[in-house]
Amino acid sequence: LRDFGSVSEESKVIKADEFDVMVHFELDDSSWELKGVEQCPGYYLVAKEADAEDSDTFLALVDENGNLSPAIVICKFQQIISNMIKQDEEGRYVLHISSEGTSVTLNVEYDVDGDCRSLKINFVPSLVFGSTWIVAQPNPSSSDQDNLWRQSFAGEEYQRLKVKKHSSYSV
Repeated sequence: LRDFGSVSEESKVIKADEFDVMVHFELDDSSWELKGVEQCPGYYLVAKEADAEDSDTFLALVDENGNLSPAIVICKFQQIISNMIKQDEEGRYVLHISSEGTSVTLNVEYDVDGDCRSLKINFVPSLVFGSTWIVAQPNPSSSDQDNLWRQSFAGEEYQRLKVKKHSSYSV
């Protein structure tokens, strides 16, 4: 899990009521290939290799062309989180789940001394190929390319903000 977004970057305005958590999945490099798409810079296909082992968990999430489908991954991810929230049998929280683009959002409502509060936790599934991070976000300008993954720079942004936070500089 990688905490990212305005709260972890200490740039949240007003109050911390929305959190972003990037959930990394590492694929077996011998089973998968990251292919850049020339007409869509910053977007990739994640293609299974012809000799990919059947034991790879992600093989069940490929489309008819052998590409890892962002839509199928998001759907499966939502199912996993839904199953997890069903386990809150004590009813201390009101939990709702929704899918918003590249993330699965868990809306949490809870009571603090009679004051009803809420927060959102956005879980963003991502894949890591070496130093390249990608998220399940199809290209909005290309309807025929709905199996593309968008490159994410969250890791680089996180490192840069971390360095700035800990370095001293004068204005």
